Amino acid sequence: MTRKRTHTIDTQKLAVLCVGSLILVLFALYIYFVSASVLHVVMRQEVEQHSAALSSEIAQLEARYIHAQHAVSEQVASLEGYVATEQKVFIDRNAAPTVALSSVGD
Repeated sequence: MTRKRTHTIDTQKLAVLCVGSLILVLFALYIYFVSASVLHVVMRQEVEQHSAALSSEIAQLEARYIHAQHAVSEQVASLEGYVATEQKVFIDRNAAPTVALSSVGD
């Protein structure tokens, strides 16, 4: 009888040890995954901030490029004899479209 009781107690101790180990492993995994999630959120925010900074820098470089392009265009135009004018010309595209015909054999 005592041998059976000892075997039962050993089985219960083993079961408690296994359940306790499982709970400890699950708790460690929970802590790991929570910290990994927080780390990924922080990294994503840093990447988004870096991306916004790069987009801003690209916009500034594009503005400088457009300004330099206009300056070069004005210089090239002045070499060709063109002058700047203050009078603006506006075109209305809402008018009815017209058809232009040409002869093919000419």
